[in-house]
Amino acid sequence: FSSWPISQPHSRATIEKMIQQAKQEGILVSFDPNYHPDIWEEGHDGIAYIKQLLKDIDIIKPSEDDAERIFGPDTVDNQLQKFLDLGAKLVVMTLGKDGLVVATKDQRLKKASLATKVVDATGAGDAFWSGFYTSLCKGHKIEDAVDDGSRTSAYKLRYVGAVVDLPKLESLEDALNG
Repeated sequence: FSSWPISQPHSRATIEKMIQQAKQEGILVSFDPNYHPDIWEEGHDGIAYIKQLLKDIDIIKPSEDDAERIFGPDTVDNQLQKFLDLGAKLVVMTLGKDGLVVATKDQRLKKASLATKVVDATGAGDAFWSGFYTSLCKGHKIEDAVDDGSRTSAYKLRYVGAVVDLPKLESLEDALNG
């Protein structure tokens, strides 16, 4: 889920129930913390809510901008540590043209961007998630899933618009090279 459904009371309650059910059933919970203050109802502290929610999050994929909106300006390493300290188990922070960093409490791994052509960045984060989740569902290791997410995002960046017709993971490498 992302910040969009938790920004409103009715869908927030539904997401909270889904998180608890997922935890009870041993299902991973992933969160895209794309916080924007304008989508939250007046008087609700969305940042505080997101921070308290992190204790239940297994995988979080903030962009560098997302981290700054939640925690304020800081280094990437400090931002990663803040997510981990609040309970996230795995942080995949995207850094735009500089690639991404994967962090757990025990290790950090930096990956370069695979994008060779950028036409429009709209939807690149969602494309990353689609490749990453598809890879995880196929039983791939986290590092391989990160690579698949990066390839999917690199493919999307070549096209205008938030939604593009993505190739299957198995043919993504050929699509990027062709």
